Amino acid sequence: MISRNSLGLIGGLLMLICLSACQTSSKTGGRDISGNYASQLQKSLDLEAKVFSNSDGKVSVRLKILQNDLSFDKGKTKLSVSYAVFSSYSAPQPLDSNRIVKELIQTDHQFLETEVELSVMSGRGYILELEVRNPMSGRSAKKVIDIVDPNKFSGQSFSISDFEGRIIYEPYVNSADSYLITCLEDQTALFVKFYDRDFPIAAPPFSTANPKPFNFKPDKTFRLNMVDARHTVLYITQPGFYHIVQKEDDQQGGSIHYFGNHYPESKTVNDLLYPLRYITTNEEYTDLQESKNLKKSIDAFWLRLGGDQVRAKKLIQNYYTRVEESNVHFTSYIEGWKSDRGMCYTIFGSPTKVTRSTSKEVWMYGNPGDFNALKFEFVKVVNPFSQNDFRLIRSATLKTPWYRAVDLWRQGRITTY
Repeated sequence: MISRNSLGLIGGLLMLICLSACQTSSKTGGRDISGNYASQLQKSLDLEAKVFSNSDGKVSVRLKILQNDLSFDKGKTKLSVSYAVFSSYSAPQPLDSNRIVKELIQTDHQFLETEVELSVMSGRGYILELEVRNPMSGRSAKKVIDIVDPNKFSGQSFSISDFEGRIIYEPYVNSADSYLITCLEDQTALFVKFYDRDFPIAAPPFSTANPKPFNFKPDKTFRLNMVDARHTVLYITQPGFYHIVQKEDDQQGGSIHYFGNHYPESKTVNDLLYPLRYITTNEEYTDLQESKNLKKSIDAFWLRLGGDQVRAKKLIQNYYTRVEESNVHFTSYIEGWKSDRGMCYTIFGSPTKVTRSTSKEVWMYGNPGDFNALKFEFVKVVNPFSQNDFRLIRSATLKTPWYRAVDLWRQGRITTY
């Protein structure tokens, strides 16, 4: 990936918008969503949130909390859940806000779940700001979530759960199995468009390569057998993404992805190999691909960068933790680490501040005004498969900071801001 003279043409899903980006600080509109992308080390409370809505405007926010992050008194604890609903990312005042206290009972499960209900007017989308606090432990977490227009059939119109009754909060599953789809409203039929595509990784931030247009024709389409008006079973049999729609020719719907049994973690040798493309030369990467003992060659690569086993182990831990967190945060139609945001997150780490508006996301590394401050701008892509697709505004001005960050990794140093 780092060869200055022979960058391969790397495609993407949709046409990128080639505008200039800069590294200087500037005032950006929108809402601070930094809490959405906090690394595991930065998290105070491990929280997952999933929104469901129906055409009447009834919204259910399901919360999943790591039990070890909570403190209990006689087997009980409380969560303070504050929410605010905004008409857009730039709206200064909420349309609705409230604080609700939920009581949780300690169990022998890893996670605890609860639910908050609210109402919105159908016919448009909204922005939900959420803060969850456990007063006994002092831990808290913040999330900013898009509420899709409840009148539209989307991934918020149904839940997916395994046959032990556990709701899938992520946009992916990690086992080929059967899953129960529960719709919030009666359905006459549901169809699945299956796509088996191997997308290339993100091009460098300064690349001018034109992406390959996406072929929207599915590899196969099939109708789901409804158990009743609100329930059906989806059989996930092979890697790819499964786009669930109401009619066979619809594009609007909700998707679930299957990238392998270990996703979002990196556990196979190929999981360890592919993300190295960001920090290897063309020759190094080819040698790794052709190696007779890939695991041994990957270990030797990191040992060469680290200089000794202790530093190499630290490099490996940090690099693949970023890959995993990229998968958690940025999965859309492709694995998170392959996306533009995943590339930046893997190489540069968690941004200092993230601001999102209706049309874009702005990442700041460092403090505005500092000489080394770095800014990335990502444009939101209208994607029928995911609300989580953003494309980097590439610029030649990002070439120097990119190579500087890659060189730090190659010197056995972890790039941080």
